[in-house]
Amino acid sequence: MTLKVINASGDAYSVGRVIGDAIASTVQQITVHNEEFIAAETRWSGSHYLDQLMTAARQTFPRYVRELEGMADGMGVAFERAFLWNCRGDLRWPDDITPAVAAGLVEGCTSLIIPADDDRVATIAHNEDGSADYANHCYWVSARPDDAPGFESFLYPGMMPGHSMGANRAGIVQTINNIRVHDLQQGIPRHFVCRAILDCETLDDALDLLKRDDRAGGFHHNLGSAREGRLVSVEDPDSACSVHEL
Repeated sequence: MTLKVINASGDAYSVGRVIGDAIASTVQQITVHNEEFIAAETRWSGSHYLDQLMTAARQTFPRYVRELEGMADGMGVAFERAFLWNCRGDLRWPDDITPAVAAGLVEGCTSLIIPADDDRVATIAHNEDGSADYANHCYWVSARPDDAPGFESFLYPGMMPGHSMGANRAGIVQTINNIRVHDLQQGIPRHFVCRAILDCETLDDALDLLKRDDRAGGFHHNLGSAREGRLVSVEDPDSACSVHEL
């Protein structure tokens, strides 16, 4: 897979707008036709549940909402549509969905941590395992937002940075194992939490985000801090947060 690099900087809206402009044609050609996204829009657009997720995101992470607003404007889609795409793991799906949508819900990436020993440095390894619709249509973002360390991240067209694999200039590394939890609630969408981790200065800052009790859902996160020499595995469904430090 060849990844096109996007360089973005400035305030939250400016970073999002640069990203949105860069991926606009791919979003219009690929993302808007993805079967899972179409099904999500049909079921949840304009819903009270989506409004509650949006309210939680705006109250907790207005900066990242503003970044997504910039992305939406650059992509040429309504903000609610872009927001809904980034809530895909926080939505309750019925049993009567199509086989294609069901397959998309269970597929996901895998990460592993290899601790350091006398013969090797510590390693976090990740495979990206998303929808085949996005094969050869993904990006790599190199961002220097105002008032944050700056980060690098894999990017699906239409999705916020952070929910796959990335690292920042404070030495924080994050990779994601996709899990579909069954204890969802009306709270902060998990993609916003992942994005916030890319702005963290320390591993404890990241863990504080994952321990919040107002999250809508969660992932399994492998986290590392190059500056602190720490590796942590975290699984954070809404009902709990399990932290294992290697």
